[in-house]
Amino acid sequence: MAECVEWTGYRYRNGYGGVRIKRDGKWSNTTAHRKAWIDAYGEIPDDYHVHHLCGNPACVNLEHLKSVPKVDHHRTHCQERESWRKLARSKIDKRKAAEIRARKRKGETAKAIAVEYGISEGHVRTLMTGRCW
Repeated sequence: MAECVEWTGYRYRNGYGGVRIKRDGKWSNTTAHRKAWIDAYGEIPDDYHVHHLCGNPACVNLEHLKSVPKVDHHRTHCQERESWRKLARSKIDKRKAAEIRARKRKGETAKAIAVEYGISEGHVRTLMTGRCW
């Protein structure tokens, strides 16, 4: 898989890029990855979500995005959360989580950190958001 293309504009607290779009004459907020998808492929049906295959909520690389039914998207995220819980219990403790955050803040790539700790880049980014540990 190619490298992530990180959104450089505004980000919500959960790590997703945020943009304003005009639809039917009205301005509204949406996520950067949804906007990227709409610009490339057109509107997203109401019963679909755009899923990050890379696990990076700030990524707008179209190769890392996939349109999936909402029900499948929710199921995937539930499975990912359970996978993270199991991984966190087995590989990452509070001390290691603090080390990872410090290294990432110093500019080390998520990929390099992930390789060293035996976790995914998405898990490194999850640690950076503070959603765990």
